[in-house]
Parts: sequence; C-alpha cells; structure tokens
Amino acid sequence: MSKRSRPSEMPSINLKVKSQDGQDLYFKIRSDTKFIKLFTAYCDNRQLEYRTIQFFHEGQRILGSHTPAGLNLEDNDEIEAMTHALGGGCSGI
Repeated sequence: MSKRSRPSEMPSINLKVKSQDGQDLYFKIRSDTKFIKLFTAYCDNRQLEYRTIQFFHEGQRILGSHTPAGLNLEDNDEIEAMTHALGGGCSGI
C-alpha cells in the first residue's frame, strides 16, 4: 500500500444563484471548493465586476474563502447575488 493516499472526493452540490433582476444561474460545485470560483464564474457569465457584487445565503454574507461544506449548504440551496451599494445619502447643497 502506498504512503500517499488519495483524499476522499467531496460530493458535488447544485446551487442556484438568484440575482436582483430575477435571472437565476445554476452551478454544480464540490462541497470543498472555495466560493471565489463560483463568484467569478457568475460575474463572468453576467458580465459584472466581482467587486460590485455581494453574495448571501439566508441573510448571511458569503465570502470567497468560504466553502459550501463550511456553511453547511445542501443540494439545491439558493444564494442571492446583490449589487453592492456604494455611497448613499444626499450631497449638501
């Protein structure tokens, strides 16, 4: 038996990314894959700048360093993609 053992492969799950404009995209991702990979694929597909979008699951922000397994996400869970609001308020006149 070899010293190098192959780690058991994590299962893949299907996730729906729901945008503010109602356009949903579906992704299949391994449970141990960092979300940065899904986020950049989503932004590339939608022709968006990554830094202008924030992602949430059940109201909790998801960071690119998180994984589906780390957040206990399950098959067919939904992620919301929201445009990051910059600034705000009124300018003094």
